[in-house]
Amino acid sequence: MVKKRGLRIILSTIGLLLAFNSFLFLNKGNASYLTMSGMFIQEGDLPFNLSIPFIIFIALWIILIIIGIITYSKFLTRKKVNLTAQDYKIIKQKKSKSETDLDVLYHLLQNKKTLNTRTISKVFKITNEKALEWAKILENHKLVTIDYPTFSIPEVKIYEKQDNKAKQEKETNKENKKSKQGENKVPKSKDKKQKPKQLKPKK
Repeated sequence: MVKKRGLRIILSTIGLLLAFNSFLFLNKGNASYLTMSGMFIQEGDLPFNLSIPFIIFIALWIILIIIGIITYSKFLTRKKVNLTAQDYKIIKQKKSKSETDLDVLYHLLQNKKTLNTRTISKVFKITNEKALEWAKILENHKLVTIDYPTFSIPEVKIYEKQDNKAKQEKETNKENKKSKQGENKVPKSKDKKQKPKQLKPKK
């Protein structure tokens, strides 16, 4: 479990290590990568004229940044699970005797709009396979849709009927406007103006 306080400590430690890494790379004295590499490693001809201190400097930056990203992503995932678990408890307290866990999941999705199967499995304390099975049951009833990202976990999204109706209404309104505009564009007929007949005076 990655708590908020623990996250701050980890990120602060990573920041200090990055600063120390930069110091060792930029320093030209005894405490530097240049001195340490000369003591332990015999430099040879490296491609692109790269030096061992530069390689160590870049490698440590990449490693520490990756650790920071992974730690922060785990914190966000855990935070989302905790918030979802709180909503789950509220919905479960309000559910009737006739309602099942699938009904609770559907009400939860109505609140959250989208959840991945890992979050569902942690909140309901079931396996990922069981969470996906529940999602497929709801999908068969046209209550949710399941997205399968290439490099991520399946996401369950609430099926918004109102949005689909609104889209259809917009399309029909556009078609009606176009048809009315077409009716209004009636070709004007060029009527010749008839000159009024002049009355001749009677003799």
